Amino acid sequence: MRVLIFYFSGTFNTEKIALLFKREFNAGIREIRMPFPKTEDIKDYDVIAFGYPIHAFNPPEPFFRFIKSLPKQNKKLCFLFKTSGEDLKLNFCSSRMTVNALRKKGFDVIEEFHYVMPYNIIYRHKDGVAKLMYETAIKRVRDDADKIRNNKRRTLSFGLRGLYVPLFRIEWPFSRIHGRLFYKVDEDKCIHCMECVKNCPMENICLEDNKIKFRNQCCLCMRCSLYCKANAIKIGFFDRRWKVNGSYELDRLLGDENIKTECEDFGSKLLTKSYDNYFNDEK
Repeated sequence: MRVLIFYFSGTFNTEKIALLFKREFNAGIREIRMPFPKTEDIKDYDVIAFGYPIHAFNPPEPFFRFIKSLPKQNKKLCFLFKTSGEDLKLNFCSSRMTVNALRKKGFDVIEEFHYVMPYNIIYRHKDGVAKLMYETAIKRVRDDADKIRNNKRRTLSFGLRGLYVPLFRIEWPFSRIHGRLFYKVDEDKCIHCMECVKNCPMENICLEDNKIKFRNQCCLCMRCSLYCKANAIKIGFFDRRWKVNGSYELDRLLGDENIKTECEDFGSKLLTKSYDNYFNDEK
């Protein structure tokens, strides 16, 4: 089975999942970033995989733009995988319009998978929780890859569920405006390593007059903020309470036997139960 994986990843959680699938299938892999990767050789593969992080119950705008740019197919098999910081059922419908768009393009969407990975905004998970998330993802990807190999399919029908999703798509224009007007760099902290400029998947960050500037293509992926070595990037409205800085270093956590995996009480029965169900593999 020849598999090709396209993925968009902000802070590399979705990339981690893409790489796990790559290992399972010995697959080809392409990152969706500006400029978008070429797709003319899709016909040479048996199955196409598409991965993205959930943004406000929707796919990120650049991911969906890429889906809309795909050439017409003739019942090409594909599956989706997506990541978020929690296993709430609300996230299921994030793929509704992506599935519909793929079907219009002639793809046969046979399955979708959801993986819980550490937050890059709102809250920083403890190392033990982040390690448990990654360990669980590794096990799930192994099982989910077998489903694809064995051609197990699930009918993805959303019905009336997810009618709320378009309301949250306001995040798309909000991201561009907010990133342009409110993302700032603390010049006293900035060490001008240029990592944010080089790594922005939207090519939205540049150096002008020896200062870091933000253009109007931000998608709030949080890559620049999370990975800033000097913690110099201010993320506007979200900076005071929701900012998370510093890599989780998942591969290091995975190999560190001194870090014990753990779940945690999030102060909400619904949220805590969703994590418990996920870690106990109740799908």
